[in-house]
Amino acid sequence: KIMTTLIACKRDDYFFKSILVNKYFWIFFIIFSTVWPIYRTLNRVLPEPLPVLSAVPSYTLVNQFGKSFGSDNLLGKLYLANFVFTSCPSVCPKTMLRMQKIQKRLRGLGDKVGIVTFTVDPTNDTPAVLDKFANKYHTNPFIWNLLTGTNQQIKKLLVEGFKVPMSDKEETAKDVFDIMLRSNGLAYT
Repeated sequence: KIMTTLIACKRDDYFFKSILVNKYFWIFFIIFSTVWPIYRTLNRVLPEPLPVLSAVPSYTLVNQFGKSFGSDNLLGKLYLANFVFTSCPSVCPKTMLRMQKIQKRLRGLGDKVGIVTFTVDPTNDTPAVLDKFANKYHTNPFIWNLLTGTNQQIKKLLVEGFKVPMSDKEETAKDVFDIMLRSNGLAYT
């Protein structure tokens, strides 16, 4: 006959078992789990504030309702500014759709934020035209203002204040081929 021998190893896990059933271990664990994240949050090192590159000068323009609107209306608010013109066939509609999405995300923040759209074609973009444009994109007049003024006011504010390049309006391109030729510096008749 063959005899088999069963060899059993007894694990000595008494140490771990004694820790897990010890109420002081669990009290320490709960306190540490709660206090450590709070301690880390309160003692974190914040990055230095961003440098101020320039300040936008104070201004007063006219909004889509024909009312005066300016930098004084934005004091204490975080605001997003963009630059469009209503007859723009290319990038402006896409920009306005993005701004519309941002407007939806800003719901619930009240008057702490604002959106300001500056026209770069103040000759054609009158308050009435801007109002129609605003209605097309369902702008909320409590946070989003479309501004116009004289050519001189707009150019000075955009170029000197916002540091955005602005040139006089050129003839609108006839087609994609025309745009490609103009972008390469070529001209044709």
